[in-house]
Amino acid sequence: MKTPRLTDFDPNAKAPTLKSSLDNMPVIEKPKPAAPPLPVVKKLQQEIQISPAALTQNASKTSNAQQTKSEKFEKYSTYLRLGYKKELKIIALEKDCKDYEVLDEAITQYIKNLQKK
Repeated sequence: MKTPRLTDFDPNAKAPTLKSSLDNMPVIEKPKPAAPPLPVVKKLQQEIQISPAALTQNASKTSNAQQTKSEKFEKYSTYLRLGYKKELKIIALEKDCKDYEVLDEAITQYIKNLQKK
């Protein structure tokens, strides 16, 4: 390809620079390493240390009433007997809460009863 002789027409002229549609795109960088996750044992120990204290402070209230917005649930899948899922949903509708909160309350009471023995 021939190069234009711009200096023949204008001695002070500068050659145009090539442009690309990718000029304004962000630079691709390596992802930053994430913090390593806590071992499962330490995580469970932290949960166990928090849970009994919360249970003994407000024993008269249900676990739904004790729950603060900062508490988060961890997804856990399991098997239920036939009809339990429907019963959980009915109880949740009556109490105006989520079905996992009803299940959480039941498990909390069960663990509390086991610790009393």
